Order: sequence, then structure tokens, then C-alpha cells
Amino acid sequence: MTPRLDPDGVDFLMREWDAMLEVYAPGNLARWHTVCRRLAAAGLAPGARVLDLGCGPGTLTRRLAEALPTAQVTGADGTAVLIDLARLGRPALPRLRFTQAWLHEVEGTFDVVVSSAMLHYVREDTIDSHLEQLRSLLSHHGRVFHVDTTYRAGDAGAAWSRWWATAAAYGIDAPTWPEQVAGRAVDPDRYARSAARHGFARGEVIPLGGENLLVTLDVT
Repeated sequence: MTPRLDPDGVDFLMREWDAMLEVYAPGNLARWHTVCRRLAAAGLAPGARVLDLGCGPGTLTRRLAEALPTAQVTGADGTAVLIDLARLGRPALPRLRFTQAWLHEVEGTFDVVVSSAMLHYVREDTIDSHLEQLRSLLSHHGRVFHVDTTYRAGDAGAAWSRWWATAAAYGIDAPTWPEQVAGRAVDPDRYARSAARHGFARGEVIPLGGENLLVTLDVT
């Protein structure tokens, strides 16, 4: 981070990130609220460990932590500058932490893993390794909630580029991402069906209206 990134700058970039997501993955915030409500209603035990995978700068992770005030919430993302930004976000919450890590680098065991607009980055040829790594992070009663969309807006790439151009004015440079993003995105139904091969009892794709969907996986 740079001295130019003062608290007002952080708040501005967070708002711009949420606005970008609504173009990149339309309905993103509404889908996330659906997951927050489901988890809040599930009666998670105090101290339950929740992981937000691919959390970016943590705007949705912070909402999740606010919805689950007794949970230990971790946001993980492999992009260092986004995790740096997440750690500067407000409000500071005692049960919320951020760690720089891709899926295969995440340490610990979690009761719930959630993600937003991440599933379409899973490639068909990496589905087995992805599910194996995901299962290794979960407790014996663990659950997974992926919220995503089957429709990619035509100007999603432009919105993404505009956010990074805005961030550059604050001294934040766009990184180079791994080659894992190349290739054909996994079909959500195939993803859910494949989970049984990797220690999950069941997987389900739940339409959330329009092109929005929720993919759930359960260990038991």
C-alpha cells in the first residue's frame, strides 16, 4: 500500500469494487445476502469457522462477518494487493481476518466455505483437483456455498479494467494472475455431480432467479 491510500480512499475503492461486481456478475450483492441469511438461519455454533474463498478486497466478507457475529470469518485471496486493501477496510471486526492464499495454499479447517463470482474460474480440466483441495479444508460436517451467475455481461471485462485503472491512481498496480484462469469454465451441474467423487455426500444447484445460481456441497 502507498501513503496515498488514506481511509477515504479505501472507502471509495471498496464502493467502486461493489459497483464493478454488479456489472461483472449482475445481482451479486443480492445473491450474497441470500447466503448470509441462509447461514444466519442455520444456527451455526459459536466460534464456527467460515472461509470466504476468493474474497478480493473483502467487501462481501465484511458483510458476512456482520451477519454472523459469533463466527470466526476468514477471507482468502491469492492477490496480495487485494488482501492489503481488505485489511484496511472498515469497520474493523474482532472475528474477521484476511490471508493471502490461493485455494491450495489455505491453511486450517473450516465449517463453511463460501465464494462469490468465483466458480466460473474453475476450469473443466481442474475440477477434480479443485474439489479435492476444497474437501481437505472442511470439517466432517462442512458445507460449501458458491454464488455465481451463468451469464457474463458483455462489458464485464471493461468494468474489471476500469476498477484497476481507478486503483492505479492510488498506487495499486494490477498483478499478473496464474494461467489457471485459461480454458473452459466448469458447468455448475457437472461440478455438483462430481463432488461425490471427493468426499461430499451431495451437491445441488439452486436457481436464484434470472441467471443467478447457488451451488451447495455438503460433507454429510
